[in-house]
Amino acid sequence: MAQGDIVFCYPVIAREALAQGKSLEAHFAHLIVHGLLHLQGHRHAGRREATHMETLEKKLLAKLGYPDPYDDSGVTGPGTGARTRPRREHGRIGQTFLT
Repeated sequence: MAQGDIVFCYPVIAREALAQGKSLEAHFAHLIVHGLLHLQGHRHAGRREATHMETLEKKLLAKLGYPDPYDDSGVTGPGTGARTRPRREHGRIGQTFLT
């Protein structure tokens, strides 16, 4: 049963991956998992929800062989010194989430 759509902008994701010192594949995997969790009804409006959602993301990504997207240790590359946690807000139009 379709719950909505997930739309990705390749140039933005490529730029984010480079700035955060992540592989493009790992960053895409994180955004796909994140978007699918939203489609299943998960949110991160409050700290408790955010912690729960991040825990699910980390577990799912680990099962798929990807690193913790929220772990800054060992991150190298452009923009490493200014790296911050991903924004908690997304663009949303109806049931379409833009991550």
